[in-house]
Amino acid sequence: MSHASQDNFLLLAKEAKKHNDLPQAKQYLLEALRLGHDSDIVCELCEIYLSQEKGDEEDNIIFIRKNILSKITMQRGLVQPRKRQLK
Repeated sequence: MSHASQDNFLLLAKEAKKHNDLPQAKQYLLEALRLGHDSDIVCELCEIYLSQEKGDEEDNIIFIRKNILSKITMQRGLVQPRKRQLK
């Protein structure tokens, strides 16, 4: 669930992206994510990282996507979180 501040950052990011200012758009999206999780924001951020063709960052995006999917499934009660076992 997003709130007004996240929506504002998302609008600013889309405007920056439209003007081809990808570093600024990325900063707006990262600020929005600091306020809380939102799938639309993550998707926008993924598009920017992929458009910049940076391999290491693409790996980070894959990790972020997996993390988000696991959070969504836990929130919906589809999967219970696994407890870590100490060795």
